[in-house]
Amino acid sequence: MIHVDFLVAKFNKYPGRELTRAFPRLVSLRHAADLAARLLQLVPERRPTAAEALRHPYFTDLPEAVHLLRHGTYLRTYKYILRAHMIIRSARH
Repeated sequence: MIHVDFLVAKFNKYPGRELTRAFPRLVSLRHAADLAARLLQLVPERRPTAAEALRHPYFTDLPEAVHLLRHGTYLRTYKYILRAHMIIRSARH
């Protein structure tokens, strides 16, 4: 049973902050801050669905090298992705 007072509670509103101030590493990942901000929306209707999130430029702009990696490869950093991209690219030329 949900407590009725919880449903009508009013929370203070505070001005938003740029996520990159709290998480500076988002700056180095193209489109990451925008995707994170969309996923962290408080109002569920403002958040993207999983399918919409996967169509976000953060995922669609990944280098080709990401798609060539074996299934289950752990990508710890974007630098690893770029390094893999350069290795594959140099092997083709």
